[in-house]
Amino acid sequence: NLLPLSQLSGEDVEKGLQELEKEIMEIKTGLVISRDRVEEFEGKFLEKLKDYHNNYPLRPGMPKTQAVNVAGEISGSKEGEALLDFWIEEGKVKIDNQRIALVTFSPCPGEKEKQLAEEYLQKLKEGGFSPPLTWEMGKEAGEILDYLVYMGRVVRVNDELYLVREKYDEAEELLREVLQKQGKITVAEFRNLLSSTRKYSLPLLEHFDDRKITKRHGDERVPGANFS
Repeated sequence: NLLPLSQLSGEDVEKGLQELEKEIMEIKTGLVISRDRVEEFEGKFLEKLKDYHNNYPLRPGMPKTQAVNVAGEISGSKEGEALLDFWIEEGKVKIDNQRIALVTFSPCPGEKEKQLAEEYLQKLKEGGFSPPLTWEMGKEAGEILDYLVYMGRVVRVNDELYLVREKYDEAEELLREVLQKQGKITVAEFRNLLSSTRKYSLPLLEHFDDRKITKRHGDERVPGANFS
């Protein structure tokens, strides 16, 4: 209780606390920072994010892990994630698929990038369940494929493997049908189901593991927490 120690009236203490609340804010439980500092960090972070968009106009945003590091460097603390989460909650920046972007930003390809995007999309379609990997498609492929992911036309399985949305949905449907019938599936069975190879079927199964559609059980996959 501050009142006996301060020798101030209750009204004065209440007024002082109200003034203090105007100057500080709680970013997360137990983390209190002055409003001026938070606004300073926010301004610097938004400038960094703007620079990122200018350098990578096709990318849907800065990876969240990188954004956390940037926020930490700006604030000179280990609270980068807390600050970033606060800015997301306050609507200062947006997050989509673990990518951080300015609220007004959307990827903006030029004519050359649009042409490459259509070329890569066609190659992926032709590859079906065994498409060319990113390193086989050219040095600009990763960034353009991420743009296609943002547009909803392609699904990223991992850094090297992307599938067109239709084939990805088909693979998931085939997988679910087998698991509903027999309750389990091996990598070899999934490979044969897709008429593909282990090079493609294993990363795809691991991707479904990450989504908790499947769960690894020994040498087999069984329905995961998000299967239903």
